[in-house]
Amino acid sequence: MESSKAIVWINVVTAKPGKLDELVVIPAEELLNFKRKGILGWISSR
Repeated sequence: MESSKAIVWINVVTAKPGKLDELVVIPAEELLNFKRKGILGWISSR
């Protein structure tokens, strides 16, 4: 199914002390999952 509607996803988070690496790794893995499933635009997010 194709859609012409844009999706905006904004996360605002604060890392707990000593947990920054974990905070970065999990969303990065999910972005790669989006790419594998053919959801365009995710890899170019900032």
